[in-house]
Amino acid sequence: MLKMITRYLNFYWPLLLGAAVSGGGCDKTVGIDAERPSFSKLLVPSACSNSSDDLSRVDISVLMLDRHDAILPDDRLQFETETIGEMLKPANFHFSSLSDNVSGKPGWVAAEGNPNASQASSLDVKEVSFLYTGGKDRKDDNRLVILLLDHSESLMGETKDGSLDTQYATDARDERISFFNQLLQNLPSDDYVSLAWFNSNVKTNIDGVYAYPSRNREIMKAGLDQLSRNEAGKTPLADALSDVFDSIIKGNYKNWNPIVVLFTDGVEGGDTSTHTLDDVVQQYTSLTEPVPIIVLELQPPEAVQDAGRRGRHSDLMDLACKTGGEYFFISSPTQFTDTGTNLEQAVLNRLAGVWRLNTQTDLQDATLFPANQGYLLSTSLEVTLGEKKRSANLSNNDGTSDSRLWFYKK
Repeated sequence: MLKMITRYLNFYWPLLLGAAVSGGGCDKTVGIDAERPSFSKLLVPSACSNSSDDLSRVDISVLMLDRHDAILPDDRLQFETETIGEMLKPANFHFSSLSDNVSGKPGWVAAEGNPNASQASSLDVKEVSFLYTGGKDRKDDNRLVILLLDHSESLMGETKDGSLDTQYATDARDERISFFNQLLQNLPSDDYVSLAWFNSNVKTNIDGVYAYPSRNREIMKAGLDQLSRNEAGKTPLADALSDVFDSIIKGNYKNWNPIVVLFTDGVEGGDTSTHTLDDVVQQYTSLTEPVPIIVLELQPPEAVQDAGRRGRHSDLMDLACKTGGEYFFISSPTQFTDTGTNLEQAVLNRLAGVWRLNTQTDLQDATLFPANQGYLLSTSLEVTLGEKKRSANLSNNDGTSDSRLWFYKK
């Protein structure tokens, strides 16, 4: 309620003041308000198929920021009388090519694992909407952020004989712990937090003291600090998500608006769960509104030769997309602590919701883009908001950071 009153005053007070000063005449100071957001940054986290896997329609996720905070549909920019939701139309979004192709198409698509198999692709935004976490009716409810972290042996490079070999470790320096501590510190103070983790022993960790929702950040920090040691066991990912739903979400759904932030470095030797990820999707979409799962998948190092573990996993992307969440692929643990990647900002602001661009493509063309294949899309997206233009280049910068959008065509 206080937030709504503040936004009301932010909008109407300059209008009333301008009228009082000028006697009702035109005043160029109308709309000047330091509390109003200013469009300063554009982030494009990922994308989801919207067309039964033929990729003719994809939903591209967009975050527009005012310095560090998300710009939401009810916000108004400086000098603007309309809300952001009223201002944004498909014409506000423009894709352009990053390559020297002569097709005139704004997208450049490379087949994953075969960069020489590349084609230009069309991209045309048809609809713009905002997807609130828990639905629009719950946008002002207290949020419950559930941090669910993989705590398996692969993080430290544990071998089959129980010894450690850091060349196989996915996060030998615990950079994920630094990331989650920073995320925890920057969460809104009104957010409740629940911390759980999983390896061979699922139930004990998910039913522990840190899993109980709390606003006490010191308690959660103590739990995160425990996760910097004693990594062991396998990755029962689906069982962990299912138990989180049963133990934490289901009984608290009416009290808080839940969202899950899931970290994993993939599965080693297969997910040992008794549940499947399809079972999990059914659980998380069974309530009044789906409970979104934000997936952070960390790439194992090159020394890990198991092809099933390296690379992006379509089942994890499906998990995120089908629950209304987001899929982040992290190519190196250094991205957790490198502020230039904007990862922490993207995850933090994604908790409230995300702008979705329903975009028509020609990726359904079976001749150019065969099925059972992953594709990486390079492009540049420019957004015009009022008098501000901001852009994001989605590209592979010499392998140091890869912001291309990934799709898997089934």
